[in-house]
Amino acid sequence: MRFADDVCRSLLVALEGDNCEVVERVAEKMVQRAAVRRKIKFEKLTEQEAKRLIDQKRYCTTYTLQ
Repeated sequence: MRFADDVCRSLLVALEGDNCEVVERVAEKMVQRAAVRRKIKFEKLTEQEAKRLIDQKRYCTTYTLQ
């Protein structure tokens, strides 16, 4: 889950949010969905895919508003 952790940390830094737990859960869900969609394991997520997930932070703001 190395990249999942990296995505979580990067989202936390990017959003500088007070809702750290929510951001972490959203980041994990984003990575899980990507892995399920591609039928791959977390460890096989490429750095480019992880960066793409970080760029999709609009999902994170959507979840934090709920």
